[in-house]
Amino acid sequence: MRPSTTKLSKMLVEFGAATTPFTARAVKKHRAPMAEGFGLSDETFGRDSRIYIHCQTHEKRHQLEAFLQSKGVTTVDTGYWTASRIVSVGVTYFKGWHWDE
Repeated sequence: MRPSTTKLSKMLVEFGAATTPFTARAVKKHRAPMAEGFGLSDETFGRDSRIYIHCQTHEKRHQLEAFLQSKGVTTVDTGYWTASRIVSVGVTYFKGWHWDE
């Protein structure tokens, strides 16, 4: 399943990475309410919109990837920049950063 940004945000709240649910509009305005130690960015390549969740540790990254997969999210890219602490998740299309390039 490729979740919407809002659906993903609800999962992030459940995990503890966000404080309240948010929308794609909040992401575009850089106002996603992330919990302490977490960050969020986005990018859109053609019709592929991705959310990047910045975690405190590699362990937390792997826990979040596993959590999202257990919720049925099939667009978690566990091979994304393995040396980083960033989780890459495909979401339904929105005009994210680089959408017009």
